[in-house]
Amino acid sequence: MDGKNLKGAIFDFNGTLIDDSEFHDRAWNEISMQLRGRPFTEDEIRINIYGKNNRAIVEYLSAGVPDADSTGTLAVKKENIYRGLCLANPERFRLVPGARDFLDRLKSMDIPMAIATASGLDNVEFYIKHLGLERWFSTGRIVYDNSSFQGKPAPDFYLEASKRLGLSPRECVVFEDSQAGLKSAQNAGIGMIVALVPGKSSYLKNHHLRIDMTIGDFTEITAGQFFTSFDS
Repeated sequence: MDGKNLKGAIFDFNGTLIDDSEFHDRAWNEISMQLRGRPFTEDEIRINIYGKNNRAIVEYLSAGVPDADSTGTLAVKKENIYRGLCLANPERFRLVPGARDFLDRLKSMDIPMAIATASGLDNVEFYIKHLGLERWFSTGRIVYDNSSFQGKPAPDFYLEASKRLGLSPRECVVFEDSQAGLKSAQNAGIGMIVALVPGKSSYLKNHHLRIDMTIGDFTEITAGQFFTSFDS
């Protein structure tokens, strides 16, 4: 699909606008070691962590549905480890290459933008505080895990994000990095789906995913590629 019918942009956050996958992996591996005595395998991380919310990950770790208290305790412990790693590595805890310029350009063009993230409110507030997300996104256009949405790959997050933009899913472009997230965008009927795959990894291939474009980072694209009524 070309950009002539696109009117809004929706961004996944973790792994898409920030390169924090390693910090999430390390934090979840600490929890896995406590619960199972071993870390996640690479396949488990790709399939059962990336794009999933904390409830789904704890359920997987527990081989069933844990009680609410256990879920909350483990999630808080994991996120405290994760946020500590972010703050200890300021050179890594920043928006990915090209993201600021790309977001600035969309803002200057008055393109409505939203975030659809499986992160919870505590992490969203942490990102707003340390990364200045209010420059581009109002709080009402950040869709996060508040326990009322089904997790990715269900379409809920992207349906809600497009709704908050006042657009149909078909009028939006989504930027995603995980299998679950890409499938969520596909299930929501998003008009254009862009996979952010640093290093041009082939891990997304052969998973029955509809991907319209693959990029390594935001330096490889211009706003005019998606919104053709404007100069790039």
